[in-house]
Amino acid sequence: MNSLVYHFTMTNTAESRNFSVELISIAEDVRITTEEMFEDEETTRSTLLFFHVKNTSDESVSWWYNENNFIGSDGFQYKSGENIYETVGNGHEVLPPHWYPNPTIQPGRKARCVTEIPEFPDDVSVEEAIYNYNEDYYEIEIDTSQLEEAPI
Repeated sequence: MNSLVYHFTMTNTAESRNFSVELISIAEDVRITTEEMFEDEETTRSTLLFFHVKNTSDESVSWWYNENNFIGSDGFQYKSGENIYETVGNGHEVLPPHWYPNPTIQPGRKARCVTEIPEFPDDVSVEEAIYNYNEDYYEIEIDTSQLEEAPI
């Protein structure tokens, strides 16, 4: 049984068992084109969230783009999507260089990580990001006034 050991939250940053995380920026209304093997290309609209994630453990650990949930200003919960990974996996590069949806991070090292919220409503802002995978759990309260310009 996995137990959540601790999490520490501040505005735009958080810590968990294996990670120290900082939300860097948010890009809204990003057009992502996916291509299925037997279907035509499909364009979706997503909100991308960019993080700096440091592995604070003594072992290599993977950060998973699809283990995020988000709380919107409308009070509803939104789940991360699969489009960004499918897009990158199919060679339709959407991400700036060196930003990854699912990196394995070496001990003591940082990675630039990205996740998405597909079809996020235009009139809603992201207020909180929640990560929950295996022994890692954290919540990030978001203050967009303190974020950098998105790298996309």
